[in-house]
Order: sequence, then C-alpha cells, then structure tokens
Amino acid sequence: MLVLYATGFFLAVSPETVRTVALHALENEHQTFALNVSAPSIVTSHTAALLETLPLTDILFGSSFETEALCAALGLPVDLHLLVRRLAGWSKRKSTSRLVVFTADDGIVVGSGDAETVSVYRFATTSSSAIVDLNGAGDAFVAGFLALMMQGRAVDECVEAGIWVRSLVVQQLGASYPDGVLSFEPQGLRPTAVVQIR
Repeated sequence: MLVLYATGFFLAVSPETVRTVALHALENEHQTFALNVSAPSIVTSHTAALLETLPLTDILFGSSFETEALCAALGLPVDLHLLVRRLAGWSKRKSTSRLVVFTADDGIVVGSGDAETVSVYRFATTSSSAIVDLNGAGDAFVAGFLALMMQGRAVDECVEAGIWVRSLVVQQLGASYPDGVLSFEPQGLRPTAVVQIR
C-alpha cells in the first residue's frame, strides 16, 4: 500500500493540490489518501476545503485540539467519540471504509466506516519529567501509525507504533528522533473500551 499524506496546512495554501493528490489516490487501487486536520484554525478558516476533501480521504487524523472547531462546523455537540464516529461514516467516493484516528491526552480514539462504535486505546503517558518538547508529537504519532499501515499491519499495531514513536519524540529537543537504530516491537495493545454511538 502506498499512502499519500497531506497535513491540513496544505488546505490553507493550495486546496487544489490536496484535491489533485486525493483524486490520484482515488483513481489508483493500491493508493490511500491520508489527511491530518492539523489545527483548529484549519477548520475555522478553511472549512469548505476540508469538507470538500473529506469524501476523498481514506484515513483522517486529528487531535482533541480540533474537536470543538470540527463539532461546530458539523453542527454537533462537542463530543470526541461522536465526532470520530460521524467523520468515519461521512460519505466517501472510494468503496473502502474511512479510518478516523484522533489523539487525546489520555488515549487514541479510532472509528471506521459505518460502525456504530469507536475504539478507545488508553496508554501510559510519558512522565512529565521525561517530556522535553511536545513539538511534533502529533506528526510523530502519524508517522509511526502510517509506517505500519503501509506494511499491512492491523490497526491495533499501527496505534501502538504511533504511540511509541510519539513517546520517543517528546523526549527530544525539537521534532527529532533519538540517535541510533530504532526498533519497534508490538506489545499487544488492544482497545480498552469500545463505545457505542447512536
């Protein structure tokens, strides 16, 4: 699987380019288009571009920081679980289900397609004394997640890899990785809750 990835910041600069890349993925069976919402300002200032891109998006990443803005744009009450569920079920031009992955301080919320549930993955957070810099934490999560997704691994392992890479990056100054060879070994992370959304 080849993943074509764009951050929401590109919607602010050239929504036409994002759409072109997303359409390319739509037309090629083994390509997946992933989009990261990136910031509340992308939602509030570029709502139309974001909503026009959503039907072309196979994997949507976001964080709890964008929840309020997205809920307001979609006319929903502020509820991360409901938001992830609605975005996962949003109309899609490709026949495959959309995967929606949102990070929050205390876990990762994942929804897929028309499922009436979302999965919540809780994890041990990096101790505050070990955190050096939070810049790049979300991007690091996405990198770890997509690295395993492109290998055809299960969503549970992709989430675990994203958490692992994020935990390494926040312990470094700047958005960087520790020196040396990094080797991820899945530990069997599973959802700690499955939330029914109606």
